[in-house]
Amino acid sequence: MKKLILYMLMLTAAVRLSAQDESANSQYLVNPYFVNPGAAGMNGLHNFHGSYRTALTTLPNNPTTYYVSYDGLIGKRVGMGAMLMNDKVASLNKYKMQLSYAYNWVASEGLKMGIGLNAEFHQLNLDKKAGDNSFQQPGDPAILAALDGAQYFDATAGIYGVYKDKLSFGVSVPNLIRARLNKNTDAEESAFATAFQYFTANVGYRFDVKDYDFAVEPSVMVRKSYGSSVITDLNVKTYFLKNTLMAGGTLRVIDRETLVGLLLGAKFGALSLYYNYDVSFQQTQRYHSGAHEFSVGFEFAGKKKMDAQEEEKKMMEANPPMPAK
Repeated sequence: MKKLILYMLMLTAAVRLSAQDESANSQYLVNPYFVNPGAAGMNGLHNFHGSYRTALTTLPNNPTTYYVSYDGLIGKRVGMGAMLMNDKVASLNKYKMQLSYAYNWVASEGLKMGIGLNAEFHQLNLDKKAGDNSFQQPGDPAILAALDGAQYFDATAGIYGVYKDKLSFGVSVPNLIRARLNKNTDAEESAFATAFQYFTANVGYRFDVKDYDFAVEPSVMVRKSYGSSVITDLNVKTYFLKNTLMAGGTLRVIDRETLVGLLLGAKFGALSLYYNYDVSFQQTQRYHSGAHEFSVGFEFAGKKKMDAQEEEKKMMEANPPMPAK
């Protein structure tokens, strides 16, 4: 009985984590496009990222997350992006597909900005095997509806900026439209009921210590997303050996829960590998071994890509700032 009660408690916590979607994920530390469509194509390269995250490890049916994304600069100012993601905990599945458009421009000397929009498709459903559970009543309409799942259209808008490759900042607004797509389901709220109710905001600054080939980048991220409480991340990343090695950490606060994360990374030319591990200070931590996240990134320049500084200079010459009166 104790094991059953413990498992139910862990499952409840897992569903809560699953509902947080990308809010519980640390990918934005190496891939800002993950939470902000305005970052698509900002670095002038074609960027591919993939990740696998497993939380509440050592417990049965623990939450897992998979995602792959692409973002890149098409032409001189247009950024495009796409992402596929799957969250799974026990028999509950959530799928997310998105396409992104961003417009990049030079706002002033050294300041690059991007504004973007996501069009998203979400699906939530139970695994088919959940319908074979011997503890449920055959033909239960709630179970049958959950097996069919619910499909939603959603949208996210964001603005992102980088100043002299040191200061980075951004604000995105998810869940602008949450419209139910499939019919014959229970009544839903207005499609705009969640508009401007949630946000993601971040700011970070990189300090270079050139004499020691070393850099440190503290940052802050504050998020409120659908199905989760306010999440505050205090981050720090350090870079060594001409940015080929990276180590960092995160202090995350969710309600009364505090988590600590460790981030390690290595860059091999165009290929980057990352590992993230986090644990909480709650009593439930004794029953599992935290969360592990493995990710890979690959970037390359397009055939027509110009040097970033040269492009910025040309754009400034074409659009000179107004003289002061």
